[in-house]
Amino acid sequence: MTEKIRILFLSSNPWTTSRILVDEEAREIFERIHEGPYRERFELHKHTAIKPIDLQRLLLMYRPHIVHFSGHGSKGHKLILAGTSGRGKTVDQQGLANVFSLYRNQKELIFNDQPGEIAPATQLLSGWGLKFFDYDNDGDPDLLLVNGHPDDMIDSRIPRVRYREEMLMFENVGGSFKDVSAISGSVFKKVFSGRGMAVGDFDNDGDTDVLTSNNGEPPLLLRNQGGNQNNWVGLNLVATKSNPAAVGALISWQVGNVKRTRLKTGGGSYLSSHDPREILGLGSATKIDFVEIRWPSGKVDRLTGLPLNSYCKVVEGVGLVSK
Repeated sequence: MTEKIRILFLSSNPWTTSRILVDEEAREIFERIHEGPYRERFELHKHTAIKPIDLQRLLLMYRPHIVHFSGHGSKGHKLILAGTSGRGKTVDQQGLANVFSLYRNQKELIFNDQPGEIAPATQLLSGWGLKFFDYDNDGDPDLLLVNGHPDDMIDSRIPRVRYREEMLMFENVGGSFKDVSAISGSVFKKVFSGRGMAVGDFDNDGDTDVLTSNNGEPPLLLRNQGGNQNNWVGLNLVATKSNPAAVGALISWQVGNVKRTRLKTGGGSYLSSHDPREILGLGSATKIDFVEIRWPSGKVDRLTGLPLNSYCKVVEGVGLVSK
């Protein structure tokens, strides 16, 4: 039997108005859920949590998947995600107990909490710039997280929580994310007031580098020194009918018996924008069988015989135009 999705509505204010607010929100969302085809999959709870200990107690009691936090006055509303084990990114109004998790889409509106080493590594960290990218060109998306607390006086107010925080690097190993920060360079042993983070191949050597911005401090450029030890193919997509950035294009490539797919996205992290080029990691393979691009317009370009370890320009509806 499929586990029900547990939703916990919390108010941080004991006054009657806040309780009424929670009741109205809970009733509205609950009614919407029951109008849909998956109404039997949800379970709803409502409570008031005044102190951090109240929040911890309720998370352990109900182990919710989703927590909706209602404040009174200028605090507004916050959405908090928690895992089935009570983990997840939980934030109270004092900025306590941050833990990150990974929710894998199982389709049919179901997400499974699969934090791996992400949850223990991110305990008490704030989280700003975040990006999945293939840092070692093995074909799997890895994960980098830039941290820094928003309150520059937090060190003096809350034990174990710091204003400057370390960055974290997670390698995708068979679908699970392993914390490899300790072996990824001395910079991961330092702390920063991290904010934005952009990735891109700034030196055009075929692996993805990282640029971070720090609050009140110089930016930080991290040069990838090992990703191009594996083979790769770089793509510069030029749209003619689709949107100019080709956002939404579905890129598939096959190497031997392994086929991978990537969705081209837009935007970036906080005040940041990423390199628009795509790098397809091939690992140790010496040949790529094909690359297929399904453009947002519906056009499909299929490319074969691509040279390794170089960038190619691909025009929508035309195909490869330069190497």
